[in-house]
Amino acid sequence: MIKPSTILKSTVIILLNTIIPTPAISSGLPAVKHIEANPTGERASTVKICQFQINIPLTTDTATLLPVIESPYKEYSGKIKKCLKTAKEQKSEVIIFPELASCMKAEERERIISLFREYAEENDAIIIAGTYYADDRRCIAPVIFPDTIYHSYKLRPSIFESSIFSGKGMTPSDTMCVYKTRYGNLVPLVCVDLISDDANYTVRRLSNRGMADILISICYNPASREFLREASSMTTRHPLFAIIANAASGPGEENKIRSDSGYGLSAITGSLHPMQTGSVAADLPVMLKDCNGEVHDAYQNVIAVIEPQKEAALTYELNLSVIRVPMSTNAPDQGYPTIKNIRHITIE
Repeated sequence: MIKPSTILKSTVIILLNTIIPTPAISSGLPAVKHIEANPTGERASTVKICQFQINIPLTTDTATLLPVIESPYKEYSGKIKKCLKTAKEQKSEVIIFPELASCMKAEERERIISLFREYAEENDAIIIAGTYYADDRRCIAPVIFPDTIYHSYKLRPSIFESSIFSGKGMTPSDTMCVYKTRYGNLVPLVCVDLISDDANYTVRRLSNRGMADILISICYNPASREFLREASSMTTRHPLFAIIANAASGPGEENKIRSDSGYGLSAITGSLHPMQTGSVAADLPVMLKDCNGEVHDAYQNVIAVIEPQKEAALTYELNLSVIRVPMSTNAPDQGYPTIKNIRHITIE
């Protein structure tokens, strides 16, 4: 009789010998591509932002083994139209959707992108339209302006996008895009890039040099608290706003039942004047507070959050006129409040 341990060892050896290599991930810092997206050169003093937390129903594409939206186009586009209607009612200038929000099969994806583009053109808006997978397996985040579409790329695959046995995981990228807009320098990152040392360091360095103003992290992420802690840390030490736009919940019935499945917690983080902190922090969900009901130190710069499971919009107005040099001495007469008109709006 062959011992089970012998079978296990043999199986491991066979698997190791049949692994197909995946595309190499660069070990260096990403290149930074600065995109001039402000032809007039004018700088706005404020920006109205609307970020969405929605459910994105996914399945696995049998051809690519990567995620794809499983809802029929009519049903899913109806949800997107509701979101855009909310953004229009709030007169939003920058609109943000979670990772995979445009991850449909090619023909339907073109229709969704056209929907976003038409809205951006008619309403003079910038839309971060989630992500999708291109034919070369790179994860693309369309950044839609009124007159054109740019592409940002996910730098590193998550564990759900790596496939060492089939070799069919996500193709990594090595370029971070910074969009120079009338609302400052926008830096979109996709999911795990926020907590990847190389991308994280690059954003912090750009911020210290006045070359990154608003970090936008779009996610489909079951580790939302880790991302909140990172965003709070970045905005404590650097002159930066950091936005996290996550999916409301993940796949599977267990995620639809648990009140805190790890998804959700879409948020805006930033450094506030002490006089503001109390009233805003009081609205944060209990999961971000300590046993005394106070906001946990790790989340001190989290300004507003959408709780897990909820499909909702978070809208607010950021003050872009705050003088942030020296960074640690933002006095009240230098442009506070940094954020105002915060609203939670349920998407029904």
